[in-house]
Amino acid sequence: MRELGFANLCFGLAGIISLFKPEWRMASAFTCGLYYGLAAIQHIVKKPVNINERFALWTDVIVFVCLLIYFLGVVK
Repeated sequence: MRELGFANLCFGLAGIISLFKPEWRMASAFTCGLYYGLAAIQHIVKKPVNINERFALWTDVIVFVCLLIYFLGVVK
């Protein structure tokens, strides 16, 4: 569980840095989106059993969709 927290902190920091260094944005959107997309799939496969797991599922899905929209919008 601690490693997941570290991953979230690292991806968040990369996102914050990308506000000041635009060349980081695509890499940050791609890697963060991939991470949250895979996390969402993990939650779906496992079937959330409590409110915390359902919250994690939906936040992962929302972040993934937002980053996917950004990534696809920039790639065009």
